[in-house]
Amino acid sequence: MRYSAVAIVQQSIEWYFKEIAAKSDKKIRKYIELNPKPKGLPDGEQLYKMFRLLAVCHTVVVDKDQKTGELQYQASSPDELALIQGAKQAGLTLLDKSQKEMVIQNVLLKRVEKYEILAEFPFDSTRKRMSLIVRFEGQLILMTKGADSIMLPRISFNAEDGQEN
Repeated sequence: MRYSAVAIVQQSIEWYFKEIAAKSDKKIRKYIELNPKPKGLPDGEQLYKMFRLLAVCHTVVVDKDQKTGELQYQASSPDELALIQGAKQAGLTLLDKSQKEMVIQNVLLKRVEKYEILAEFPFDSTRKRMSLIVRFEGQLILMTKGADSIMLPRISFNAEDGQEN
């Protein structure tokens, strides 16, 4: 499975990957560094938050090869693995994960980020979504990802200012 497109609040950013699909991970990160503000996304904030969600909200296990130091990911599904690899291509690499903490290398901001895991609501066939509550830099963040049929009806917009609710 290969990560190639995503929809953020019904707005496709498939163009973001079409332009760089044939390039290496290093070139993809450079492209994102040079193009941090895609049109239609205020200051690239939605795009950044989406990739951060992919890097943090998952059940992927990290193994480090003792000889090479190379990170290897074990995922419960090919989808989860593809999403974490998509986040890595965008410059957010999962370095370590325990039951209480997740460590992400943020290439774009040139820092290591630690997320304290407070609660996890795993994906199941009834909810058709996964949720994670984390603490990052003193802020509590609820991250949820799931099937379009479940997520889209739960999104509402304030017509006056275009703010998501």
